[in-house]
Amino acid sequence: MYTKFYPNYNFLEVCLILFDRCNLGCSFCFQDHSHLKTPKEIEDISDKLIPQLEKSLNSRPYINHLIFRIWGGEVFMDILDDKYFVAYKNLQTKISQWLNEHNYTYEFCYSSNLIFNKVDRVKKFLVDTNSTIATSYDPVERFHTQQQEDLWWKNIKEFKPEVISITLTKLNIEKYINSDILFKLKDYTIYPEYYIHNKNWQKYAPSSEDILNFYKYYYNSGLTNIPELNLLIESYNNPNGRYCVCSNSCSFINDKLTFSCLLRSGTLDMLNEYGMTLEQCMSDKCTSIQYNLTTSKLKCFSCKHYNYCRLPCMASQLHESKDSSCAIDQFYKWLENN
Repeated sequence: MYTKFYPNYNFLEVCLILFDRCNLGCSFCFQDHSHLKTPKEIEDISDKLIPQLEKSLNSRPYINHLIFRIWGGEVFMDILDDKYFVAYKNLQTKISQWLNEHNYTYEFCYSSNLIFNKVDRVKKFLVDTNSTIATSYDPVERFHTQQQEDLWWKNIKEFKPEVISITLTKLNIEKYINSDILFKLKDYTIYPEYYIHNKNWQKYAPSSEDILNFYKYYYNSGLTNIPELNLLIESYNNPNGRYCVCSNSCSFINDKLTFSCLLRSGTLDMLNEYGMTLEQCMSDKCTSIQYNLTTSKLKCFSCKHYNYCRLPCMASQLHESKDSSCAIDQFYKWLENN
């Protein structure tokens, strides 16, 4: 959830994960990158999405604006022909028609790794569909070649994405702290994504100390382009309420609309460990289940910062890692002394 960056609970972010085929295949990613839908299957998503979306919106009458984030895999990779652009546009048109009929305002944003050469075609598509683009960047074990990384830096100048998400793996954090990369990106809005465990988790999972060091580095750097961390600091300086809006985000994956970030991450192996059934994980109640598990693990309810804390990423916490210390709590304590 990174669209609004301020306490506004009247919107819903809907993440449409079309497929997981990708042209990068980062070794720390939780997707397996093997599945690609046909253009027809992509267009048909609207028929399955809209009834489920309508049900969720009926239970949330305060929602008046929807933000659709569409990604793969990689939706703009060069191997996909023009039929995919047509399918994306038709899918967006069907959803927009329904939203217009029900008087919702909305916006569409496509998330891309920007590793493609058809720049003009993608630009035209974004204009034709009145959509924006977001991207992601990681300095360690993301790009396979220097040419790919060079292409990424070239394309962010071409597209000026609305946000650049970064994944806080242990190795990425070390690179950010010991280089000037974040300063090179100072003109872009940055959103930190917390690492979701995959089979290589022992190599990539950061400790709470690693995350704390990232917070401290940002605080001391003078940078101001990571709104999520600005709000983390603001919640300490003005402890009047929580700025967390994760419950305003849902995902459409495997033909199901779910508010579970745990399920979206593909980490179903965690279900047995925490005694959760698939039905529980698919339900709207899953967010509260994850919340209860995480707050219990980190002893949130006995923390003096609980009432105004941003709260940790629930999905990143629900793993066999036994690190029960909290980077946010440690950061607040550090702020007290600085």
